Amino acid sequence: MKKYNAAYILIQILIVIVLGVGSGFAFVYLTHMKNPLASGIAFSIIFLFFFWLIAMSTTNAYSGKIAKKTLNSETEAQHFEKCSTFITKDSFTLGQILKIDAPTGRVAYISFQNPKQCQIVHASELTNISSSYIKGPFGGTRYVYFQFYYKNKRVRFATFTSRNMYSLSSRQVLEGISKADMFRDILLAAQRTQR
Repeated sequence: MKKYNAAYILIQILIVIVLGVGSGFAFVYLTHMKNPLASGIAFSIIFLFFFWLIAMSTTNAYSGKIAKKTLNSETEAQHFEKCSTFITKDSFTLGQILKIDAPTGRVAYISFQNPKQCQIVHASELTNISSSYIKGPFGGTRYVYFQFYYKNKRVRFATFTSRNMYSLSSRQVLEGISKADMFRDILLAAQRTQR
């Protein structure tokens, strides 16, 4: 399944560059600084960094709205009925949505970095459906997930992420493991339905 749309990402980068450089030179022009070229370059770098931080923290928010709207319209058109939906949108993970229609075995996928393309496949086309965690020292983890492969490409969904190490017996990790196992089981059950 396609996670990224190069044109969408390039447009985001172009907007940040235009805003950063434009703001830097506008600031120099409005404050009437001496040596406008050198000052403009310096302030453009500062504004670029500032706008890049804002874009990084808000990407999942605005891309998520587009993705949800696209997913809802596509799944309504395809008559998805009894659905299980999983959304990943942590600030330091790729936002993505998985919607599983259990009675028909259809699976809809959309990525926040490709928010205008909803991809619908049958669960039988997915392979190696599993759930696990990345091991850390002293029986801990920072990352719990479920995953599957589609056309030899891995699609992974985080159910627990953290910048700090958590014990495997902690409530947060156990909830992440439970959620990962639940969605793994839903996908495995959807694989057994006939087209």
